[in-house]
Amino acid sequence: MKNVEYFAGFFDGEGSVSVIPHKKYPKSIIVMAQISQVDPRPLILAKEIFGGNLACHKSKKPNGSQGKDIWKWAVTHKDAENFLQSIQPYVIVKKEQIDIALKIRSLIRVRGGNSKQRKLPEKTIEARVALMSEWKQLKEGI
Repeated sequence: MKNVEYFAGFFDGEGSVSVIPHKKYPKSIIVMAQISQVDPRPLILAKEIFGGNLACHKSKKPNGSQGKDIWKWAVTHKDAENFLQSIQPYVIVKKEQIDIALKIRSLIRVRGGNSKQRKLPEKTIEARVALMSEWKQLKEGI
């Protein structure tokens, strides 16, 4: 349990939650959680515990020379949902963002059969639109 509490605090200070409409399928929404920093050790541990991806990006200094490596750990979809649910009781700063992201995830369920033939219920679409509006207002207020 200590790891979850540690990552809640780490995420509250260094992480971000994103709620992104899918480019190819506009009615689909991607929920992502990510943390970036120079020291990869806690991010490696996050990947081991919560899954996701770890990548290294080269940064540039203002003068154009190479800066330090920036490591980024990210989880999406069900992995993001599981991670956010596990840290939710312990976060302070990003609590509202996590609450909305998890509400959005609760409206995303895999549909059986040919999804092109199955329409989303109008009530689900309306709920998604309302939550996305709430998300935008929250992010603009930060």
